[in-house]
Amino acid sequence: MNTVHRNIALFILVPSLLLSACGVGPAAPAATVAPTLTATPEPTEPPTVTPSSKPVATTETDNGVIAVTKVEISPTFPPGCNPGDLSCSEASPGYVILILWLKNVEGDEPVDASGFLSMQIYLTGSDGSRTKIFASGLLNGESFVGFTPPESAGDFTLEWPGNPPLELGQ
Repeated sequence: MNTVHRNIALFILVPSLLLSACGVGPAAPAATVAPTLTATPEPTEPPTVTPSSKPVATTETDNGVIAVTKVEISPTFPPGCNPGDLSCSEASPGYVILILWLKNVEGDEPVDASGFLSMQIYLTGSDGSRTKIFASGLLNGESFVGFTPPESAGDFTLEWPGNPPLELGQ
């Protein structure tokens, strides 16, 4: 092999080796990609809401007299949220989330619901189920307490310490 041919071979071979060592080389044949299936959540029924024109019930607490302004049943919390969002909680299969929206009867301030989780507050259903409070707080300026009764439950009664049972219906 003469010098010219050797130089041409080196000129082609050395850059090719360098490029392949860096991961650059001839294009690989295009890979066939299998389609991915994405589960589309089934539409959920709109939450059940008791009209809030008059209180559903009132109860006395250490924080004063509070009114249950509406009873809302939803598969998610907050009601209507997208189950894929981090801030959205879904009820376990066979259960729903029941939210009691609360109002301070004696003033315009929201109900301080921070201590309610440590209380023995229960929701009973006509099916005999008894569910302890699982959430309380403030959402969009409204106070709430939340329960997770079975889907089969209905005609709810609220058991609040120091008060007679409160019939909520639903």
